[in-house]
Amino acid sequence: AARPEATHVAVAEGRIVGVGDLETLAALGRHDLDERFAGQVLVPGFVEGHVHADAGNLWRHAYIGRHERTDPSGRRWTGVPDGSAAITRLTERAAAAREGLVFGWGYDPLLQSGRLGRAELDLVSDARPVVVYHASGHILVLNTPALRAAGLLHPRSTHPGLPLDADGSPQGELRGPEVMLPAAQALGLVSMLQSGDVPALWDFAALCRRAGVTTATDLANPLDDAA
Repeated sequence: AARPEATHVAVAEGRIVGVGDLETLAALGRHDLDERFAGQVLVPGFVEGHVHADAGNLWRHAYIGRHERTDPSGRRWTGVPDGSAAITRLTERAAAAREGLVFGWGYDPLLQSGRLGRAELDLVSDARPVVVYHASGHILVLNTPALRAAGLLHPRSTHPGLPLDADGSPQGELRGPEVMLPAAQALGLVSMLQSGDVPALWDFAALCRRAGVTTATDLANPLDDAA
């Protein structure tokens, strides 16, 4: 409140040592005046302490979250209000790419009128794998072909991360890394949900820049040779 406006930043040996007007900062001592950013706005560089580089990869697929989001190119995507609208967007994506896995991400059952399960995803396709990645990052939802491909279409499972329908068959949710990771491996999703590839990492960097993030820590990157 004591300094609502500043026109200059003083930097010495790589550190900010003052923010204010030119007269005040010039009094700090001998200096060079750098006018590269004259007439522009400087903002702090934010440090993102817990983020995942898969954000760059995910934008290649269908965004089905609740809130409006901006992709790496700057395009704004509207959110989807409920599960029905999410199924519509996934169905449109399936029609646009007539083969291969259909993947949607960002769904939040707390904000979008309940959970999606195997039966709902089978409406998108009962012949191709369909996978939904929750906004939490800790739940995948698989349709029948995806469960079959992952070797999880077994009745009467007793694993707490694989809830069952009333008839004893898997409901479609995979809760937690213990069941998510083997399924992701079987479906070829591990790289996408971790480090990705070079273009995806550049897209991740673009997302960071748009949010003013200059330093990021990926707490799920395996840092293997490919990464």
